[in-house]
Amino acid sequence: MRRRAEEQALPRWKTASDVRRVAFSVKRDRKGRPVDAQGRWVDEYGVRISELGLNVPFRIGGHARADVYAGTVALTGRSKQRVAIKVFNLALSDKDVHKFRGIITDLRSAHVKLPKMDFVLVPVDDLRHAGIPIMPTAISKEHENMVWVQVSQLFGSLSGSKIENKARLSDVKTAREGAEFMTELTKAANAGYIPPQDLVEPFIQREKGVIPFDLDQLIYLKSPNAVARAQRLREYLMEMLESPAFGGRETALGQFFANVALNVANPEMREALQAVFADYLVGRNPR
Repeated sequence: MRRRAEEQALPRWKTASDVRRVAFSVKRDRKGRPVDAQGRWVDEYGVRISELGLNVPFRIGGHARADVYAGTVALTGRSKQRVAIKVFNLALSDKDVHKFRGIITDLRSAHVKLPKMDFVLVPVDDLRHAGIPIMPTAISKEHENMVWVQVSQLFGSLSGSKIENKARLSDVKTAREGAEFMTELTKAANAGYIPPQDLVEPFIQREKGVIPFDLDQLIYLKSPNAVARAQRLREYLMEMLESPAFGGRETALGQFFANVALNVANPEMREALQAVFADYLVGRNPR
């Protein structure tokens, strides 16, 4: 039996202070020599790439707000672990990091299946040595020549990510996968957030399920309005019903209320969901 994603988490660290060092992986040949973007370890004049300082980092993903690289983290008293390191294009303030850590706590308290993650200060020189371009706007204004980065479990290897980026809900392959999407999004709603769709992504090998990991938008989406959170879940479900994985709208709605709304939603969200789905529940008793 395959281990589920939550069983594959990094060894736990209590705080970022347990992180001794974060290092970025750079491209090397089979002999361990740094190579350039074309895979050469010497240039056309025979000068070693390492002497030219032309390290090429392993970029495994990203978007307009940040880039994600493969790297390692050394934890106090433990061996190195491979991780994904997100470098933001605009500097995070200490207040931003405090908010993100609060989001992580909220989601974990709601049993969202988050991988282990935290935020760590990294010297600018370490990023530049790895060949990562750093704009002045990315450097902390509160910590001289330091950058806040997000460190999390690496789902993949140096050859690429195992997560499918920016999957659409209408592309859901099976009813089980759809239920997993809606389960994690509903848990985020339980935590008090209007859940963004890209909070959750599927693995490229779809039988491995889905994983919530992208927190970027949640910093703006805390909402005391349970109906607004439920309305967003309805929008996602309506989009998902376009997938041929479902046998019909009535069947899908019945499965959602039986498997997600009643079993996953907390009392506040359950009441809100019944309100926003009222037009589909005429003549039904979803309790």
